[in-house]
Amino acid sequence: MPKWTVMNWKLVDYFPHKQRAGLQLADVVASSFYVAVDHLDTGPCETRFAEALKPRMASQGNLEYTDYGVVLQPTPDWRVDITEDQRVIFRYYGYQFKRKWQAPAPVSSMALGHHPLDDRP
Repeated sequence: MPKWTVMNWKLVDYFPHKQRAGLQLADVVASSFYVAVDHLDTGPCETRFAEALKPRMASQGNLEYTDYGVVLQPTPDWRVDITEDQRVIFRYYGYQFKRKWQAPAPVSSMALGHHPLDDRP
């Protein structure tokens, strides 16, 4: 479904963040994760602020934060192209950056060079 059919722009308002406490909280979270992964504008990755938010982060009932309170895009996580320093905060919240085991695709006997007509009497 195209984005423009989902969002009603008449229901969107602009507010300076100084007027809304909720926007200020969103700024705190966004800024904390930004400095945790940015190593160009803010210097070395600094994770302590994003780590301090852990007691307030949304989690699935078993304190599982991956793909719930902290969502790394693109997924799956093993495909993301970020440095080891940038991965630290995501590991802290449970990402493993390992390719999940996947059963290999079945190989046909034809692919192995065996032709069914070779079994003729």
